Amino acid sequence: MARLWRHDGNEWATIGIADLAVDVAVILRSDAATGGAWLLVVAGAAGVAINGDRVAVGAVVLADRDEILLADGTRLFFSATSAPVLEHFATPPADLRCPRCRRAFAPATPVVRCPAPGCGVVHHQTEDLPCFTYADRCAVCPQPTRLDDAADGWTPEEL
Repeated sequence: MARLWRHDGNEWATIGIADLAVDVAVILRSDAATGGAWLLVVAGAAGVAINGDRVAVGAVVLADRDEILLADGTRLFFSATSAPVLEHFATPPADLRCPRCRRAFAPATPVVRCPAPGCGVVHHQTEDLPCFTYADRCAVCPQPTRLDDAADGWTPEEL
């Protein structure tokens, strides 16, 4: 799930999208059922800026690692990535193969879908086939393969 990074005075920490408690802006998902875009909706003359560009009124489509500067000086970064999640294919597509081992997926096999925006490639993740965590990065993109909450692989300090 997407989240926000906020500096708490000592370090960067993530907060949930729903935890953005301001009267001038809200973040919404345009079509959650199909993985739609994340929108920052700004009301009134809020003085909100995205990557240095002021947003007067309306909605802006957010991209991974966008900087959001609120009128009160609060600086946030939007992250479209989340920690990888172990899931199961009830009935995997017949032509789908793991990019790491090149094997097909059996029904009910534990898998991990890469959470990187634009990737989403599925890897095996079993004791016998730990394809997602086998290497430090996804088999297709540079997404780190840690299976914990720090798995999105960056902090705003790196920007």
